[in-house]
Amino acid sequence: MRTPPWRAQRALLWTGLAASIYGLCFLAVVEWSFFAELGGRFNFVAVDYLVYPTEVVTNVWESYPLAWVLAALVTTSVG
Repeated sequence: MRTPPWRAQRALLWTGLAASIYGLCFLAVVEWSFFAELGGRFNFVAVDYLVYPTEVVTNVWESYPLAWVLAALVTTSVG
């Protein structure tokens, strides 16, 4: 027995919605952290972050509890 196409569409819709909510929440947390640390919105420092991504990711991973933050964002977006 085949699954009706609307079930697949509904699953795709909810997956896309959850991914969008996760992305927006992730961006909000990143902007909040960036603003709190540097006292401004994305600026030339963000360009340096793009130029040296490995150093930045390593520094951020060591400085912040990213596993907990990402888990909280996943929980929020799924909920």
